[in-house]
Amino acid sequence: MSEDTVLCLSHSEVDDALVESASAVAADHGKHVESISVGADRDQVEWSDVDVTVALGGDGTFLEGVRLTAPSATPLLAVNAGTRELPRPTQPLKRFP
Repeated sequence: MSEDTVLCLSHSEVDDALVESASAVAADHGKHVESISVGADRDQVEWSDVDVTVALGGDGTFLEGVRLTAPSATPLLAVNAGTRELPRPTQPLKRFP
């Protein structure tokens, strides 16, 4: 990997088009993109080169992202593409007069 790298973490059930779209956005901003799957060995990544990890999936993918990035304090952006919706999305607060 090289500096200015975005690491894209995804589950095998995530639509490939979503991964490709996220990769294209990063590339448009001059970032090198690497992809890994849930369950990958964290030692296969050169964490000093990773600017941010993008987790595309559900809760399990987010938690896997936390496990992978925590030791290096790499920022993690989670994009919910899961189907179970846990925890459930919250409703906006209603204002009372």
